[in-house]
Amino acid sequence: MNFQYICNNPRTIEAESRDCVVRALSLAFNRAYPEVHEVCAKAGRKPRRGMMRAQTDKAIQVLSANKDAKLERYSRGNRCTLATFAKHNPKGNFIVIKSGHAVALIDGVYHDNGNTEAGLPRSIVQACFRAK
Repeated sequence: MNFQYICNNPRTIEAESRDCVVRALSLAFNRAYPEVHEVCAKAGRKPRRGMMRAQTDKAIQVLSANKDAKLERYSRGNRCTLATFAKHNPKGNFIVIKSGHAVALIDGVYHDNGNTEAGLPRSIVQACFRAK
């Protein structure tokens, strides 16, 4: 499977900067951005700020309706790139965390909110969650 990438950056009125986790959750759970934004705010996210791991886990628990759901460290061998992760997970909806950024992987295609395609395939996966 080849690495595929879609830039999902409509930058509508409700969108803001530093919201990659909100967008990834919205896409992976197939929920409206304002709904997920509110869930993330209740989990402790401040406007125009990134999300900490514990805040992301709280949002995942609400969105998945599972109080035990959380991001899992991902390791297949020593290091796994995003391209390799997509190859090993061709079906399903995932939230994938790399250093300082989050993207959604939906049926083998990465959806991102910024123009980061150049280095994305070689980025190392730090954590993930299967949304569906």
